[in-house]
Amino acid sequence: MSYNISLSSGWMEGDQFLSLCSSTSINTPTRMILLSDGLLTRLLNALLFLPITLQKLRQEEATLSDEMGEYIGTEEGQRVIDRDVWLMSGNERLVYANSILPVTLMRDEIYNGIIRGDIPIGALLTEQ
Repeated sequence: MSYNISLSSGWMEGDQFLSLCSSTSINTPTRMILLSDGLLTRLLNALLFLPITLQKLRQEEATLSDEMGEYIGTEEGQRVIDRDVWLMSGNERLVYANSILPVTLMRDEIYNGIIRGDIPIGALLTEQ
């Protein structure tokens, strides 16, 4: 089953999301995936027993905004990599993800892997 969850009011905290889920038919594995704050590729692999690949849609270096800095708990003005990807299984799109990654927190190997953009972040971090 496919889900498309769009929020026009900004970021939603986990408790708010769970409250929303109680009035919808979002199944347990999907709720777990959407609330994951860990290695999403590993979780998808465990649920599906299939390899997970990445389709990069957009990636750019940018300066962190006030709102996003507050959300991820870091200072505005930092250099970040901002990217949009699909996590895929074969030709099937599983999860759309937007990642904001502060460059100052990365070793060169991780930065270079993210810039290449062909490995999911969780897999890259595990590998490094």
